[in-house]
Amino acid sequence: MMLLVIGATASALQRVKALAPAGVRVVDEARSSTPDWILVATGDQRAAAIVTHGVAPFRVVEMPALAADDDTADGSDAMRSTLTKMAGIGVSRPLISSIGVALVRPFVRRRVAAASAHPMPDATLPTLSATGMVMSTVPGRIPAGTALEEHLASRAQERVKRIAALAVRWPANKGS
Repeated sequence: MMLLVIGATASALQRVKALAPAGVRVVDEARSSTPDWILVATGDQRAAAIVTHGVAPFRVVEMPALAADDDTADGSDAMRSTLTKMAGIGVSRPLISSIGVALVRPFVRRRVAAASAHPMPDATLPTLSATGMVMSTVPGRIPAGTALEEHLASRAQERVKRIAALAVRWPANKGS
């Protein structure tokens, strides 16, 4: 795991290197690869590091003690616990699971093959108005207010009539 330290004094950088857990490589200048974590001394450096390196904001930690040369026990404990938590969380991982991709790939390939074998008809494409805007394909006006209530009531009555017609035609002794 690579930890980039920005804005630290020479003694603070040595402290960070000494306190870093095993497996954490501490660097003070950006290399060709993106760092996993970044420690900065000021808020301006934090904002610049997020933009420059493209790291998630929670992976850029501001520690004002990096700019100071004081070597207090409290500062060392805080830095040690921060570095330990960073090492525990570890490197950044992609959000996409390789197992999930392997499971989904055959289905996606089949769908793409089926879509290319049977292209969609032109009628499903949206129609454009004279201004180039997509026109609505909703037939008629959408009812609102009392018209909506009346429409819903009539639909409910139709549904009840269909269910009643099915119940009348359903044989009473179907199971026996």
